[in-house]
Amino acid sequence: MKILLVITHSKMAKQTAPWLAETARRQNSQLLATNCVLNPIAVPGRTEAWPLIEKPQKVRNALKETIDRLPENNVSLLPEIRGQYPDQEVAEIIKKQEIDMVYFPVNAELNPGTPDMQFGQKLLRNAPCDVTLVDFGTNDSKGIERILVPMDLAASGHAIKHIIKLGSGMGDIIPLHISPDFGGDSKKIAARELELQLKEMGMEEPSSGITPQVVMADGFHQGIIQTVRANDAIVLAGTSIKLIHELRVQLLKLRPQIADSVAIGVFRPSSLAAKTRFGRLRRRLKAVLPELTLADRVSLFDRIQGGSRLTPDFIVMTGLSVLIASFGLLADNSSVVIGAMLVAPFMTPIIGVGLALAQGNLALMKRSAIATGMGLIVGLFLSFTLGLLAPVDEMPLEVLARGDPDIMDMVIAFVSGMAAAYAVSRESVAESIVGVAIAAALVPPLACVGIMLANEEMLEADGAIILLITNLAAIALGAATVFRWLGVPGTKTGHPSYIKIRWISTILVLLLLILSIPLVFRLANKLAVGQTRPMSFRVSNRLKRNVNGHVDKIDGLTVMALGRSGSGNDKMIRVLLSTEKPVPANVIEDIRAAVKKIMGQDTPVLIRVFQNAVIPQTQLPMNNSIQSVNPIRK
Repeated sequence: MKILLVITHSKMAKQTAPWLAETARRQNSQLLATNCVLNPIAVPGRTEAWPLIEKPQKVRNALKETIDRLPENNVSLLPEIRGQYPDQEVAEIIKKQEIDMVYFPVNAELNPGTPDMQFGQKLLRNAPCDVTLVDFGTNDSKGIERILVPMDLAASGHAIKHIIKLGSGMGDIIPLHISPDFGGDSKKIAARELELQLKEMGMEEPSSGITPQVVMADGFHQGIIQTVRANDAIVLAGTSIKLIHELRVQLLKLRPQIADSVAIGVFRPSSLAAKTRFGRLRRRLKAVLPELTLADRVSLFDRIQGGSRLTPDFIVMTGLSVLIASFGLLADNSSVVIGAMLVAPFMTPIIGVGLALAQGNLALMKRSAIATGMGLIVGLFLSFTLGLLAPVDEMPLEVLARGDPDIMDMVIAFVSGMAAAYAVSRESVAESIVGVAIAAALVPPLACVGIMLANEEMLEADGAIILLITNLAAIALGAATVFRWLGVPGTKTGHPSYIKIRWISTILVLLLLILSIPLVFRLANKLAVGQTRPMSFRVSNRLKRNVNGHVDKIDGLTVMALGRSGSGNDKMIRVLLSTEKPVPANVIEDIRAAVKKIMGQDTPVLIRVFQNAVIPQTQLPMNNSIQSVNPIRK
């Protein structure tokens, strides 16, 4: 491991270099040091220059003298940094020397607008490695008795791991949880919350030198100031130098007798480094969503690998869920369809495909793909068979709804995959996978495909097939995105499995892009036409054939519309006919009787006949063409 010390003041050199050199020696690490001349003219937002506090040569000499006096000189002195953009020069040194950590001592009492503080802020924001800004006050590192790490900040876990790595010999580490006092159980609840936080960091059992502590206070600063003692060090986790400035000001104001003896530092892990606005947004999100630990990743892999195997249990549960969904669809019962989504075991192997994409794990990819493929075959066979054994006169609305997807269904599936991956990664929200299974809706489209193919409804079946394929691909890619975001490491570039996984990922992305074209057009058509809400419900195929049989006996008589309004006892059958000449009354009565015979004698039947009447062209105005429709009620 390589550590870089950047100095801007002679006092900081004498105070920080000996401690950091001893730490590097103890950790068998390499320490590099340099001094930086800050250009006061290059301070953004100021028209006048900040005065130079010390001459650069004085700072350089102090650093060299401090290094020379070390009992075991293990420090490499680098050339002085003297450029217009010193933070960029530091970044170049980090990349060239492969630096793992940067230390920059500051005086936290200074205004955040001073050159030193702004330089420190740029290091916190952009340096491509771990960064620590520290203000020792009047204390030297040898006098530190305790290290307080407030656990209320997003990256506190990284800070504790960093201190464990370098802070041995500097006093006990105190993970500090600050909680408001809301009653008799507040302290016990806060202690339990701290225990869970440490467990998430992989520190389930107390280690020597680590003493968790809970303090009851109304505010963050109040809790720290209430707990801190002389010769303590406080390490905050974050990306803003204002953290240590505000805390130092509060200490000087409320605890002036010990303020100077308290060291304050802010630690920022390399994972939160960013240069662009998007990078800063990503950094903040990663701070809120900490990466999985090694133990978490192993546990995650075990859970998904176990659920992605093709076993008799998987086949049985898949078959039962498809049968439940098929019966619910045929019965037009949405509650039964939702129940089938909860029973289906499809989600785990598809999430397994996402984890395999993130890891570059071809074995897991093959295992999950086989389980998913066999599940699809079994589901399609059962739903097709049920569609043959239980034919329907008309497609229920629950079935038709799955035959008209649009681009929003793809977005829903992608987000559902993200939610499923996050839920299965975090034990605290694992129960949410049930809701994700409902949102993803994998089984209903599969059952719809089989039912529609069995009933030869090819036009509707293609929409259900598109929805099924879209859901499968989008869920897998959404899951892979979240797994990478949570720190699941992938295969190294150039590895054979890396190349194959890249090809698979590319194919899935291209597949979604191709499917998005018709889905976008479907959405545009819905927006232009409006939602599909029929004025009347469809009637059975039997009733259609019967009515058409009577109509076909009369020349010039055609069916304009045949539908059902309402359901149950309130249903009414409406028949609209078109004719070129008057229709005998007995024909109308025959149609009415045929409808009542099928639907029941109590069913109201409304039949309207429209007779076409064409006005001769010679009697029309010059610029008009009119066709009148003369309704005849029967």
